[in-house]
Amino acid sequence: MVNIGKLKQILEMRKAAKKMQKSLGQELVVGEALKGQVKISMDGNQKIVEVHIDPVLLNSDNQLF
Repeated sequence: MVNIGKLKQILEMRKAAKKMQKSLGQELVVGEALKGQVKISMDGNQKIVEVHIDPVLLNSDNQLF
């Protein structure tokens, strides 16, 4: 038999988790490398929003490694 109290608690937790996920989705984190020549922006749900690579780095004559 299903415990109604437990079911309500689980539904409340699920609702709170969805609210938190939505809130995190509005956060933005930017990581930079090579003095800002490479930047990656992600939202709080770890989805990549933007990638910027300085065109100078994409030149085939420019060997970094």
